Amino acid sequence: MPFTLRPATADDHAAFLRLFAELRIPDPAPLPATFAERFTPNMTVACAGDDVIGYTRWRRYGTTAHVIHVVTDPAWRGKRVGQLLLEALRAIFASMDGRLYCLPPKIDWASAPGRAEEVARTQASIARFY
Repeated sequence: MPFTLRPATADDHAAFLRLFAELRIPDPAPLPATFAERFTPNMTVACAGDDVIGYTRWRRYGTTAHVIHVVTDPAWRGKRVGQLLLEALRAIFASMDGRLYCLPPKIDWASAPGRAEEVARTQASIARFY
């Protein structure tokens, strides 16, 4: 099934919470009002039909964008969702003579055994944006 990209909306809060949990970080999840006000202006979601299957979130600093999160639903990993989210974001900033700054992925090494190929593929994909 193909997927599409679109700007995030306040209605994406529940999907965001589900995907945010995939990061396994101790940051608190935003309440709906905070999500709508502070998160959605700098967020793009990937959708398969009506289902949100991934998102990217960034901060803009002048002509530079710092990528904060790129998350893909586990069922959709390996299908280029994250890569296409980053490519779309890079195109947005390139059209504004800006550049994209990505941090290397935060890896939970305790859960990485057996996922070395996935980790290497993710790092290689992100390295293209430096």
